[in-house]
This record gives sequence, structure tokens and C-alpha cells, in this order.
Amino acid sequence: MYCRNCGNKLPEGARFCGACGAEQKQSMVNADEKQPETVYQGMTGKTVEKQDVISSDSEIKSVKCPKCGGKRLQIMTETDTHVKTSGGGYSATKGCFGWLIFGPFGLLCGNCGSKQKTSVDTTNKTYWVCSDCGNKFRNLDDWKKEIEEKEKLANNTMIYCVLAFIAAFICFAIRFSFLAWIMLILGIVYVILIPVGKNQLNQEKEEYKKLEYESTEK
Repeated sequence: MYCRNCGNKLPEGARFCGACGAEQKQSMVNADEKQPETVYQGMTGKTVEKQDVISSDSEIKSVKCPKCGGKRLQIMTETDTHVKTSGGGYSATKGCFGWLIFGPFGLLCGNCGSKQKTSVDTTNKTYWVCSDCGNKFRNLDDWKKEIEEKEKLANNTMIYCVLAFIAAFICFAIRFSFLAWIMLILGIVYVILIPVGKNQLNQEKEEYKKLEYESTEK
């Protein structure tokens, strides 16, 4: 059977579409009718890629809906696209190096060669959607990889913090006071951000463990 709203393939008797979220009250279209494009706008307003229905007899025997316990699940991928614009202004890094080489007038180097750059950041998240109750929850494998990436970023932040304080100490020792204060302030910012990021990461780990317990067959 197929969803009349978006044409996504559904398991027999499904009450909700895992792709667009539409409740299946009306009769479904049959397999001979033309289906819409693979990528479309889902119920969240984000780009959603439809996947084939995965029934309880497939490779996801250990996964269940944490809300109703149902095992007729569909998988969907949401893609967030963010456009970032950087550059085009004063570069503190170039200004610092210019000051080290040319003295106070070297601060003007921060205005040299600065061009505005535009980059596109795309993030994909995979979800399971229960065809019985319409509940949507994260794919544990995908979420685990995301948490591991955040842990690596947190470890790198700690390294940057230590390096900033070492650089500040060296600059004070060789009487580069201006650069030393910049490194010291940067290190203090890292000290403030590290525990905040760690708390957020711990909360996300707790949510992951809770979902893992509720959605995994024992």
C-alpha cells in the first residue's frame, strides 16, 4: 500500500505515513499508479528522503517503537542545510602576525586580502518512524556516531585551551604583551566553554541511553 498524500510505500494496515506524517484514513493508491519524486518536503519542513518500508521480519528485529512497542517501522533521513558567510572583515590573526613582524603598524595587515567566503553546511539525521502510532525517534547507530564526533571536538577544545595558555606564557616571557593577552583571553574562553559543552554532551548521552533501553528488544 502507498500513502495517498506523498506516495511513500507503507506496510499493510499502517495508520501513519513515516515520511510525511499523514494519517491513513482514506484508501491507498495501488502500486501501478505513478509515485512522486524520491525527495520532497516532509512534515517538519525539512528535506526528507523516503526509504523502503522495513517490517518486523527484516534486519531490525531488535528495534521497536519506544512509545507503543510496534515493530512496523520506516526509516527516513532529514537534511538540514545552513549557508555560512565568513571573511570580508578585519582578520585578528593577520593583525597579530603583522604586529609581531612590523610592530604596531603591522596591525593594519589584518585588512589585507580579506575576502568574503560562503560555505554550505549540510547535516543529515536518520530517524525511525512507527507506522502504528506515528512516533519518530532517532536511529541509534546514526546518533552514536554523532556523539562520538562531539566527543572528539570536546577533546580538541581541551588541547586548544592548553596551547592557548602555553602561548600566552611564552609571549609574556618574550614581552609580546599584546599577543599574550589575546592568547590568555582565548584560553579563558575555552575554560568557560569546556564545562558547558561537557554538560550538554552528558545530557545527550543520557538521552541516548534512555532511548536505547526503550527501543531495543531485550
